[in-house]
Amino acid sequence: MRETKTFTIKDCTYSITQLGAYKSLTLLHILSRVTAPAFKEVVVDGEDAASQELGERLGGILERLSEKDMRTVIDTLAGATKVTLAPEQGSVQLNLSDLFDEHFSGARLADMLLWLVESLKFNFSDFLAGLSALLPGADASKEGEPSSPTD
Repeated sequence: MRETKTFTIKDCTYSITQLGAYKSLTLLHILSRVTAPAFKEVVVDGEDAASQELGERLGGILERLSEKDMRTVIDTLAGATKVTLAPEQGSVQLNLSDLFDEHFSGARLADMLLWLVESLKFNFSDFLAGLSALLPGADASKEGEPSSPTD
């Protein structure tokens, strides 16, 4: 059975249901074309490090997606998401795919990226964490070294 995750960004609550196998495979194909370069930049130091760096990895992946691939990823994930606008006023949930363009317009672009990263982590965290251990450059000899500069 597919799991559902609920999270809040500012005044909106999002409920995303895990994708089925076929939709996951479609996105996995798109993501796998761009994950290798992103993962080669990251050193994994156990599960905690993989968990902490997942957002950074996803950012690297998203930077490498073409506009067409990004649209496919967004459309697929939006189709699996319901949003409750101003949840304190009621529990009416709307399909995010029906109002995506208007919902994330203007000052909500940063919210869109937060939603996208959270949705990708929910659907693909096992793939992203497991892939890092298989890639060259993620070897044990680099453990303890920082994977990227910190601000």
